[in-house]
Amino acid sequence: MKKLISILILSTFAAATFAFSSPSKVQLPSKKNSKAYPDWIFNPYNYYNEAKYLAGVGLGNDINAAEEDAKAEILKVLKQNIDAVQNVKTYADAFTDSSVYTQEINASTAIKSISGIEIDKKYIATDNEAYALAILNRQEACDNYSTLIKQNDSQIAEYIQWAKAHPGDIQSVVYGQKALKLAIDNDYYIEAIRLIQPPYGSDTSISYGSYVQLLNEVTEIKKGVSVKVVVEGDVKGMAEASIKKAFEKIGITCTDHDLDHTYLAVVGLELQKADSPDMKHFFCNYVYTVEIVNKNNKDYFTYSAYGRAGHLNEQGAKNKAMLLVTKDIESKFFEKLAYYAETGVQQ
Repeated sequence: MKKLISILILSTFAAATFAFSSPSKVQLPSKKNSKAYPDWIFNPYNYYNEAKYLAGVGLGNDINAAEEDAKAEILKVLKQNIDAVQNVKTYADAFTDSSVYTQEINASTAIKSISGIEIDKKYIATDNEAYALAILNRQEACDNYSTLIKQNDSQIAEYIQWAKAHPGDIQSVVYGQKALKLAIDNDYYIEAIRLIQPPYGSDTSISYGSYVQLLNEVTEIKKGVSVKVVVEGDVKGMAEASIKKAFEKIGITCTDHDLDHTYLAVVGLELQKADSPDMKHFFCNYVYTVEIVNKNNKDYFTYSAYGRAGHLNEQGAKNKAMLLVTKDIESKFFEKLAYYAETGVQQ
């Protein structure tokens, strides 16, 4: 019963949220004589069928500014409506206790993929007041999204095909992660098409079935790759934890077992007391090297870094040196490892 009531609440909420709002119309100050202005400024849909077009009126100090403002009006409404879909999905999770897939989507990035916004009308009222009317053909916008969906679908297929042909390779996990990101983008584009409501529809077919199905495939790919991290000279496990974190950020599982890892990462870390230029400070030199080999003991990736840290006492200098080591691992080491894992090129 609880689930039924939740679904009914969700349906009501979704219906209200999915109602596609149009770009707001520019409102002139009451002291202005509206008859002196073109009527499209007040209601652009007198000229365009709202079922087929989106229209937005922009105001600016000059024509260029008015044109940009008009385009922004259309983009703003698209973003608001597509974001609303994500809110409904989150709402569904909260009320139905279901495992509905929810994912934060960067709407501003995806919206930029829309093409076809045109400036149809312009009007200059005074030297500091200009108006522009932007229009977007719903069908063209959705067809553009459909093209993006097909491109992503093709790229996802390539990533997964390569990953399955190279089981146990770190790059297979990276490709799986990239495929999931493209699938998230596709979910966004599909929702965009549904919300823009093209008069004749658009192709939203995808070969991988759904994000959940693809996630299951990628999860199986990831199970075939693991790394054991061994650190010599570690202080309080800080370096080991940072190395594991770097691998996990690119989707690689770290293990402490001897038999089931496909890669071994050996970290050599040295902290040495350094000469100080004065009697009030202590300095510590650090150097560390990460050597990664595969299960056939073949070199995969190597990284090294060194530096110096100072403090008012010897222990403080060592502690600061270790902090610098962990920061280097989590930034520079991670960046170079991620780049190599994706490209096979060591910077």
